[in-house]
Amino acid sequence: MNNYSDSGFLFSYIRFMNFSPHGGSADFYIGNTLVCAGIKYGSYSPYIKTSSGPQVYKATRCGRKDDIIDKITLCQNVGEVDNLCLCGKADIASFYRVNEPKEAPDKDYGNLRICNLSLDTDRLNIWANDEMIIGDIEYKNTSKYLKILPRKYEIKISDNKNDSITLGNYELNADKYNTLYITGIKNEMPHLSGIFTLDAASYDGFYLL
Repeated sequence: MNNYSDSGFLFSYIRFMNFSPHGGSADFYIGNTLVCAGIKYGSYSPYIKTSSGPQVYKATRCGRKDDIIDKITLCQNVGEVDNLCLCGKADIASFYRVNEPKEAPDKDYGNLRICNLSLDTDRLNIWANDEMIIGDIEYKNTSKYLKILPRKYEIKISDNKNDSITLGNYELNADKYNTLYITGIKNEMPHLSGIFTLDAASYDGFYLL
């Protein structure tokens, strides 16, 4: 359940992510205003304050305002935070929206969720230090936050047919919220990788900076 009424933020926010293989760098617009230029594959913008009410967001090829990759209209409430992830190969790239709910903090645990944006994977199993924490997560699916003891974890992924692939080592801290975005392509470049973000629920106060 997404709970924004208790977030404490005085504005809504958006964060743009470029996870589209082979598409090159992208520019991102709110309406006709360029807000993020030249975001490379595997990178993302800072949080950007937005206005309440319907807003048109679009992605274009870098430096080519009229070469639109995708656009979407969202209506956010005050306190609502979203990620707009550009994903899919260059000729079929589109936005995938990932909400960031504000949840009650727990000072004894870290919080991790997984978002599968690797377009040629079927169902992935997620392993942390050789223990499976999520099973069968499909493409363009995002798990709930899992409460995990704060420490460093080696994260691996596997499907039901192939050996596991190590994405990297990631440190979870108490009272923090993180998402691991799985990107890339299984059998070609760019290879599967993990993008680890610090999420809105990790922040206190009235502003998301």
